[in-house]
Amino acid sequence: MDIRKLIREELESFFDQDKGAGIVGTDIVGYLHDLPETRDEVDWAHPRTFYALPSLDNSNAHTEVYDKEFFTGWDRPYMRQGKPVPHSGKGYVAEFQKRYGENPIFKINGRKIEILNPKFISGQGNQAARPFGSLD
Repeated sequence: MDIRKLIREELESFFDQDKGAGIVGTDIVGYLHDLPETRDEVDWAHPRTFYALPSLDNSNAHTEVYDKEFFTGWDRPYMRQGKPVPHSGKGYVAEFQKRYGENPIFKINGRKIEILNPKFISGQGNQAARPFGSLD
């Protein structure tokens, strides 16, 4: 591990935020004008509008985002067999902060959302390089 490279990447990341190189944290919901605010508002019967976002669990996968709540979190029940079941989620931004210790920096490219954080990008490379079944 090259400490100079790590420090340089962190400083570049910090200064790039000030230059408007990305959208930081939950500010992204202000840029997704075509998505409904909540999951309850999504029209599941018709073709859906969504964005593809890198998965936090699998470096080779993406997650489809259908609503703004996905980023900010939610806390309300859903109906299952006629009974309300409590359901809440932290949201993508809070999960990212928990795993990487910083706000995600987003870049929207068409219907694809990219993550610009060096920690996330290097973490993806480490996951991809691990052999299947590795415990590291």
